[in-house]
Amino acid sequence: MQNASLPTSFSFQHSAVCENGGHSSSEHNMCFKFSQATASFFFPINYSHRVEHWHARFLDGYVFECLSFGVCLEQIIRKWKQEECFDGKDNYVDCVPLIRSLSRQKMPHVAQELLLEMKSNGLLPSNSTLSALMLCHANNGLFPQAEAIWDEMLHSSFVPSIQVVSELFDAYGNVGCFEKVNEILAQIRSRNLSLFPEVYSLAISCFGKGGQLELMEGTLKEMISRGFPLDSATGNAFIRYYSIFGSLTEMETAYGRLKRSRFLIEEEGIRAMSFAYLKKRKFYRLAELLKNVGLGRRNLGNLSWNLLLLSYAADFKMKGLQREFLRMVEAGFHPDLTTFNIRALAFSRMSLLWDLHLSLEHMKHEKVVPDLVTCGCVVDAYLERRLGKNFSDICIALYCAWASLLQAEMKLDIGDG
Repeated sequence: MQNASLPTSFSFQHSAVCENGGHSSSEHNMCFKFSQATASFFFPINYSHRVEHWHARFLDGYVFECLSFGVCLEQIIRKWKQEECFDGKDNYVDCVPLIRSLSRQKMPHVAQELLLEMKSNGLLPSNSTLSALMLCHANNGLFPQAEAIWDEMLHSSFVPSIQVVSELFDAYGNVGCFEKVNEILAQIRSRNLSLFPEVYSLAISCFGKGGQLELMEGTLKEMISRGFPLDSATGNAFIRYYSIFGSLTEMETAYGRLKRSRFLIEEEGIRAMSFAYLKKRKFYRLAELLKNVGLGRRNLGNLSWNLLLLSYAADFKMKGLQREFLRMVEAGFHPDLTTFNIRALAFSRMSLLWDLHLSLEHMKHEKVVPDLVTCGCVVDAYLERRLGKNFSDICIALYCAWASLLQAEMKLDIGDG
């Protein structure tokens, strides 16, 4: 009796390929399948997977079980040939999902054996299969094997996809082989492959993640010299990487370059620059940045205003904090929990209990429920002044707010159910 939980077929699809590496004009598909019987033969264990999600689980689970049961790769390939007749002069096989599964299971040697076994049985790997095998080697630290496949593909007419190049850059970047990334970039440039300017952006991102700021700058200069302008994503990436690995001056230079290109700094860039200023305790420069970015950008929500309030609160400039808060409300922005917590933290540290009380009342009016940060600010303020009686009243108010929040969440859960 056949196992109904197994997939009805496992297909390897590919297209006929010309001798020059391109697709033939009379492109047709050939398909090698694992049928129900084949799957039951190789994978006798009963698996209860939903049919629509079987693909990745089949590859990661069944392939491992197949090898565990001692089913050799030659048997699998022989079964393909028994079930399907091959049309055409060359038999190109696409087994990318299988190789990716072997890569995830840290079994690159099995993937290499699969390739050799295919060739010995008269089957040729497709270009996408070679790409997957190259990434399998690279992601498992077998870089000489990956380089050999890369060179083989470059000397053919095959053009790797931008996704393949991206994953290859990531593999080299993760182990610090940035000179190899530069070498690949030069190889692509020398062959005039149609991967620009995306490949420059990928290289810049790879160098930036690794803190290689000089390589990042050099790649940008080369990109611009070849006529590819700076785009918004690349400009914002420079800001993020300089905020992490560079100096404040370098970060500000990157921001100025983005402004000259008439692109807006995005949310991630604002957060990165703000964190860099706060880490160096440059509160005034942070406030100037936020005003320069624009406090009225609705797509950022309260982010710019909250960071501006934080720049005053961290420097304990209470008058400036109150002034900017009023400007925020007048500009039509509604304070959120983060806004109130920034104010509560400042009032607590400065022992401004009346202002803290008014802030809590404002929260209640805006229907903003306090969280643990708010409670901590209240506890610190009242215990430091040893105002036990007033503190108990505040605790009761906070408890009521928490009860209201829990009640509202329970109603939402019941409604969703």
